[in-house]
Amino acid sequence: VPQAPDHVGIVVPAERVMGILEDCAARGAKFATVYTGGFAEAGTPQGRAMQAAITAFARETGLRIMGPNCNGMVNFIDGFTMTTSATVATRQAAGNVGVVAQSGGAGQVNVMWRAQEAGIGISYEVSCGNSADLNILDFMHFMVEDAATHVIMVLAENIPDGPRLFEVARLAAEREKPIVMLKLGRTAAGSRAAASHTGAMAGADEVCDAALRQCGIIRVDDCNELYE
Repeated sequence: VPQAPDHVGIVVPAERVMGILEDCAARGAKFATVYTGGFAEAGTPQGRAMQAAITAFARETGLRIMGPNCNGMVNFIDGFTMTTSATVATRQAAGNVGVVAQSGGAGQVNVMWRAQEAGIGISYEVSCGNSADLNILDFMHFMVEDAATHVIMVLAENIPDGPRLFEVARLAAEREKPIVMLKLGRTAAGSRAAASHTGAMAGADEVCDAALRQCGIIRVDDCNELYE
């Protein structure tokens, strides 16, 4: 391409992803979404090593990366999408509710699409997958600071950074923006499912419950309750 692209979507076999990311950085791209799976969520030494390489590369180069193993993002405010989902086949009117999820299907279908069916307007939806670089807290922080977003719905398989969660929640409280979260992994089976889905370690649910109460995040029990 004649100029450095703003955003590159990567859909190649896992073994080829790093080469494409190197091309992106060399060309001056600022952002990449890696849809490809087969990384940490696969539970193999090779998958974990390839994901660790992506993390190290992002830190080294400054190229910001969503994914791998993700479903991308939808920006209803500007009418821009980088996603594989048919939920955007018919463009919906923008609203003021943001959606942040690690899961693609659950975030875009069970939350975003169902919320739109119920008459809720969405500003942005992000499904960030394994989060080798950018994670749910990065996207929550963006939506807290975004003027178009007044409420943030979160579908989380794990919380990657406790202190930063408190900081994001503090900023949201200052701006009077409620955060409503469905945190998966209440049971041992749920934790195993999260690990095999996005490679997330769910952690002790009692600790999560107490932390969310302390920082003022509203916790719900299922996707319906989240958008209701």
